[in-house]
Amino acid sequence: MKNRTYFILAVTTAIVLPVLFSLVYFKDIYSENNNENVVAKIDNSPEIIYIDGEVISELDDVFIKDENYEDANTYYFEVGYEGGNDLIEEYDIIMKDITFSSDIDYKDFKWKLFLYDEQNETYQRVASGNLEGKSENRILLAKDLKIGLGGTQKFKLYYYFSSDSVNTKNYAGITFNARIDIE
Repeated sequence: MKNRTYFILAVTTAIVLPVLFSLVYFKDIYSENNNENVVAKIDNSPEIIYIDGEVISELDDVFIKDENYEDANTYYFEVGYEGGNDLIEEYDIIMKDITFSSDIDYKDFKWKLFLYDEQNETYQRVASGNLEGKSENRILLAKDLKIGLGGTQKFKLYYYFSSDSVNTKNYAGITFNARIDIE
């Protein structure tokens, strides 16, 4: 009788303990995935998050000499790397959904992209150009940028019509819209 009691206790323990551990595990996974701050993720893919998705639409003081680009319109945004399989992730920054209220010569519209260097507490130029290479209302601003796991990078984008290459009367009153995104 004593052996039978030990046998029943051992079988019950062998069945109940794994079930309890499974329930605790699934509850933990369920609660993580129902957190409002969780980013949708696909297995084996990085979780790069573009933090700011507002439309760029200001176009004040549009006619700027190239050497005075700091007087141009400025757009600030951040990119964060919340988690993934790699300690460092590469990404590209694009400008998309580019529209103007009238036709322009794309080489006249210039941009300069800067990345904040926390060590020196200054912005360093990453890339610059114009919209001449634009296709399907998008253009690559910067390629193969790197971000560390858990990191956030701050960017500043200057954009303007260059008065060095444009007849300012052609673009008076023009409006502009675009979005910054990552790939």
